[in-house]
Amino acid sequence: NWLHGQAELVLNAARRSLEPEIRAAAVYALANRDDREIIEGLSEFLYDPSHGVRQAATEALLWTTEHRWPCSQF
Repeated sequence: NWLHGQAELVLNAARRSLEPEIRAAAVYALANRDDREIIEGLSEFLYDPSHGVRQAATEALLWTTEHRWPCSQF
């Protein structure tokens, strides 16, 4: 359970971190969030210089594909 504003703090910490492990951990921590601002923020990490962070962002964005992206169901 997230308190108001906590997810945004984690996202901002990930954006500022120079350590790829911190960025990846923050991205994974936010994987269960469904609000648009966080999802859009996670998508920024698809362009991270670190392969591990890009992988974390991909996994986080696809975490609940059927719920988050209902138009992708065929």
